[in-house]
Amino acid sequence: MHIVFAGNHRFVPYIGVAIHSILKHSSGEQPIRFSVLENGISESDRQKLRMLCDLPGVELDFKQVDASRFEGAPLSRFRSHEPYFRLLIPELFPESPRALYLDGDILVCDDVSALYSSNLNGQPMGACDDVSATKHMERLGLKQYFNSGVLLMDLELWRKENLFQQSMDSLRDSHDQLLFEDQDLLNLVLRERISTLDIRWNMFSIFYSKKLAPSFFSGTDLKSALEKPGIIHFSGKFKPYCVHNAFRINWQYHRYAIRTPFWRDLISKAMRSNMSIWRWRLTRRFASSRQA
Repeated sequence: MHIVFAGNHRFVPYIGVAIHSILKHSSGEQPIRFSVLENGISESDRQKLRMLCDLPGVELDFKQVDASRFEGAPLSRFRSHEPYFRLLIPELFPESPRALYLDGDILVCDDVSALYSSNLNGQPMGACDDVSATKHMERLGLKQYFNSGVLLMDLELWRKENLFQQSMDSLRDSHDQLLFEDQDLLNLVLRERISTLDIRWNMFSIFYSKKLAPSFFSGTDLKSALEKPGIIHFSGKFKPYCVHNAFRINWQYHRYAIRTPFWRDLISKAMRSNMSIWRWRLTRRFASSRQA
């Protein structure tokens, strides 16, 4: 089973927790290869990740990616080229027939071997519908819109159809349309060629907020996935430990994070993030009270 992450030094602690949660839920029946596509991860952080993977049947490798290959690509959300690195997976791993790409800001709650063996029905990729799919379908003129945080890739089909080059051509032609960088790009290139995965494999943390009333997903499917998620994805501003998240999933994330070498870094990130949120809330409340 080949699982791929991408990130820089700022994202390493999240990748560490993701790897730890995968291993805690692994049945151990098949070997796991982790690969990290990186651009500037220190040797110290590499060693910490190796410590997490120091188990029988588990290996870890790093691939330094030349970010200049995506020079000129829009950087509207993350201000870095790492989100595009996933496009290189078929090229960087010619020996792998299939790979599971995962964003680092996730928590795995079940054995991902079931996800990895999913039937792609002859399509080059499997993914879950995005929480804002309707809005993005209208924006891009698509009949389907998936989230790129969990991608099951048929690498042989990608190589056979040279989908990387198609992606680069689309990157040039659709530059001004790409508000959500690689996600928009993949949706445009693979339109209607996505095998839809069960939503439980990409449960957005926002789903656990009482303020949300999602309409794109059926109530039955969502209820079942909420009760037994396979992967919780802390997408957007709802990062791990963020006060916007439901206490239940923040506590669940904490239980895994504290067992990694990165827990101090994550707590520090959480404190800085939450202090900013509380300052903003207090400022807004004070301004409102003065206007009243």
